[in-house]
Amino acid sequence: MISVPAASQVNVVLCSVGASSKEGAFAPPKATLRKPRLRHKLASINLQPGSERRQWLTFSKRGSTAFLLSGLSILWLLLATSPINADESKSLVDELAIERYVSIDNVCAWPNLTKLNDGTIAAIIFGEPSHGQVAGDIECWVSADGRFWEKRGNPAPNAPNTNRMNVAAGLSANGDLLVICSGWTDEKQPERPKQAAFRDDIIQSWVCRSNDNGRTWSQHKSFVAPDAGWTEYIPFGDILVGEQGALHVSCYGGEFVDPSKSTKTKGYRSWHFRSDDNGETWQRISTIGPKHNETTLLSIGQDRWLAAARIEAMDIFRSEDDGQTWQGPLRVTERNEINGHLARLSDGRILLSYGVRVAGRFGVAAKLSHDDGLTWSAPITLVDDLVNYDCGYPSSVQRSDDRIVTTYYASGASNHARYHMGTVIWSLPSK
Repeated sequence: MISVPAASQVNVVLCSVGASSKEGAFAPPKATLRKPRLRHKLASINLQPGSERRQWLTFSKRGSTAFLLSGLSILWLLLATSPINADESKSLVDELAIERYVSIDNVCAWPNLTKLNDGTIAAIIFGEPSHGQVAGDIECWVSADGRFWEKRGNPAPNAPNTNRMNVAAGLSANGDLLVICSGWTDEKQPERPKQAAFRDDIIQSWVCRSNDNGRTWSQHKSFVAPDAGWTEYIPFGDILVGEQGALHVSCYGGEFVDPSKSTKTKGYRSWHFRSDDNGETWQRISTIGPKHNETTLLSIGQDRWLAAARIEAMDIFRSEDDGQTWQGPLRVTERNEINGHLARLSDGRILLSYGVRVAGRFGVAAKLSHDDGLTWSAPITLVDDLVNYDCGYPSSVQRSDDRIVTTYYASGASNHARYHMGTVIWSLPSK
């Protein structure tokens, strides 16, 4: 039985054979009915799998042909809906034209997207279905358009009893794909008692490099040493080329309460790092968020930068001197609307996509700025049916046709009961 939400137009997203799940972990495909920006339920229908890998296909009222459901079934789905206000329908459906996918199944993911020079989208993800408390490494997956994904390589193969899960990623000035990656060890440290699983210590970051779009990788197994009494640096967000050719990234860390007893920290701080040799070595330049953790950067031109930094909400910081100093914060989301990503769009606006860890609307939302981050729009809801707070961490890129690809992770959705990387493909609302 399919329960269809009230709407005058819907997008029907079907799962068929052919693409992206963790090997040996196939789940029965689902069909999804999506009404953008409004509360909705995801319907499910069982289809016969023909492979242990799968892909999602999209059909809409506006002309695609469904080969997994009959034309009569599609007609029934559409006629079963009730009308809504015509203006709302045009705004919410025609403008955003949302498609949703379970893109990579059975992974916690925390995806980081990079648009490669050939237009391909690379996703760097954590490849295990756990919130970092098992051994595992990061994986590089690629897609031509955000719909169909295939695994391409492993940037940082993990050592035994460790995981590599915390990443920053982006392109260097010469087009290499770079990943800075840290993680955790499950081995007891000599200075303190055994901690919880894979929480004995943060391991030092590696700088990983691919010159063939993610197929093969080298690892430079060292990074900047932390201050005494602080954790190793944890990378986050995008690696970006500044106007002077240097690379820029943000990392954060925590000050230990008592490292002889536990890895508990008093609080966090995020910093701006810079490399003047194409990512071979890095230097800590400045403090961005004095009490913040996961922070991502965006160059806005003329040596100006924005940083979106997590605390109990998302704060925006600004630099006018190529990251030497930072001003802020400007609070731009509500409490527990956290883990943000910044992107410059083709029309000049800036996109902030962020997770929503608020009961009743667990999911992903976005805001837009037309004045380089000084003011922000009302939120645009992209996903609001995830099962609990263990979700979010969106990352967004814009395709050449101006459609936006936003990926996120979730421990489950209303019609998919396990970890996965989800994808929303959508269009900008008019200015």
